[in-house]
Order: sequence, then structure tokens, then C-alpha cells
Amino acid sequence: MTPGLLFVLVGPPGVGKNALINIALNDLDNMSQLATATTRSIRPTEKEGREHIFVDMDTFRQMIADNDLLEWQQVHLNLYGIPRQVLEDAFANGHDLAADIDVLGATYIRSLYPRNVVLIFTKPPSLQALENRMRQRGEPDAEIAKRMKRVAMEMTYEPLCDYVIVNDELELAGERLKEIIRTERTRRASEVVALPVFRHRVRVIAVCDDAVLYHSAAGHFPQADLKHGEIPHKAAQRILQNQFDIQPDIMQRYVDADDPHHGSFIPPARLEVRDSDTAHDIIFTYIIIISARIQPPLGWTWQPQTAVDLPADVIELLRTQTELTPGD
Repeated sequence: MTPGLLFVLVGPPGVGKNALINIALNDLDNMSQLATATTRSIRPTEKEGREHIFVDMDTFRQMIADNDLLEWQQVHLNLYGIPRQVLEDAFANGHDLAADIDVLGATYIRSLYPRNVVLIFTKPPSLQALENRMRQRGEPDAEIAKRMKRVAMEMTYEPLCDYVIVNDELELAGERLKEIIRTERTRRASEVVALPVFRHRVRVIAVCDDAVLYHSAAGHFPQADLKHGEIPHKAAQRILQNQFDIQPDIMQRYVDADDPHHGSFIPPARLEVRDSDTAHDIIFTYIIIISARIQPPLGWTWQPQTAVDLPADVIELLRTQTELTPGD
């Protein structure tokens, strides 16, 4: 039996990913939407186990504690998560799934199941068209502004996807998605698939007052490769603990352009994609505020922010985050 596949549509919010998924589900057999667990109430148009697995808050929290969820997020006071068993059962039974997943979640799931996950980047014909779509849907200006801040990071993910769909005309884009699914089904059933090589790396900018932790001789910030199955912001904590003995109780907070994040993933301050002849490099950069300046090991020093080569967007984040409160 050919293992099942998960077709993940990633890209900016409001680009029409769910509309494309519905087209594929209506026209292709042996395929369903990935049912996510949620604490919200079921709607009249929904069916238990089809769009979602509906659970109460206590059950969801127990799923988190038991590591039954690959990732989870809080959206408008409700919790949503991807059940590990649902995905693995589909793979084992040769059943294909489709899902709209955030780029961080998509990166993590592909790292766990590289032979089963197909990433499809979905983008608008232009950023202005994307903003116009949000306005046509009646979204508040504040929500649109918040979402557009994240678009730049979402767009950097395009080179790491297996396919790209420009959703200009929905019907044509839907046909393109169905073509991709048919192609991948045939290809993976008839040959050994040569998988691309991905290297995931985490870089940490540790900030205390107006200084950052920096290796002047080597010219870099603390960094390390992401371990298999490791969540990026957890790797950032590991780097500071293992390399510098910086304990979690003095890691005051993560700095990010978005509102405080609730879920299994904390977004990085920036996401970079670098291609080489041998691999795709994904670099997650986290800014972590440290409440006490530790004595760094040999070779590392606390340098003024103005003395090191900080990316422009990181400088802007630090400039706007002047009133820091505890919590990550």
C-alpha cells in the first residue's frame, strides 16, 4: 500500500487556501480535510470528525499534556490542534489529507514526516490584492494591519515549498491544485522519491539593557542546529541554557512584532531562507530579553546594540519594544 500524503497549503492569511482545499475535496477521491481538535462548538454545517474533533477544554489540555497534539494554537479564545494519531493513521492506511497550516507548523510537521508531506505555497497576485481581499471580507483595519505585518515572513517561505500556486482566479488555481495532487500521487506510487535536504538552524539575539551577546572574533550570535522533532523557540532556550548557563527564570520574554502568542509555537523575530547547491537552509532568529547580565564564556562578550551588525528589522523591533514586561 502506498502511504498516505498530507498536502499542506501555506502562505499569507486571506489568500484563499481553504477555498482551494474545498475544490480538491469535492473532485478527488480518497481524500479528506485534516480534522483538527478544537474546543469551540460545532456549527450546523459541520460533522464530528470531518472538519474537527470537538472536545472540551479539560480534554484539550490533557491532550497537550499527553503529547497527543503535534502543534496547537489559541484563536479567539478557542484552542485548535493537530492530533498526532489522526495523521499517522491516515499515512498508515494510504489515505490522503489536505490542510491549511501556519508556516511554523508546516515546517515542524515536514521535519517529522518528510516522505508524507507535500508543501504548496499559495500566494496572491500581489500584496495589494491580498489586502483588498481582506477588506472585501469586512475584516477590521486593525486586524488587517496585524496580518499584513506577518505577510513578509510568510512570503519568505515560498522557495521551500514543493509547488507554488498563484490564486488569481479561483477556478484555475483549483485546477492547478488538483493537478499537483494527481502528480504527487502518481510519482510517489511509482518511484523512490529523492527528497530535498533541509537544514534548520536557530539563532538567538540575547538582549540585556542596551547590549547583546556576541562572539566578536567569529562575528556571530549564539546559534545551533535544530534537533529532530524540536520546536524552534525551545531550541533557542536550549542554546542559552547549554552554552551560557542562562536559566529560564531570567529569560524575561521573546520579542516579536505580533501580540503575545498563545500556542505551541512562538513566532521568530525573523525567518530566513538560504539556498545552496546541497541544501535549503531555514534560519529562525529569536530575540530574547535577559533580565540579568551573566558573565559569558571565553570569546563571548556583551556588545552595545549599535556595535554589531543587526538586521534592520531586528533594530526596528528592539526600538519599538521599549516597555518590556515579563512573560514569553
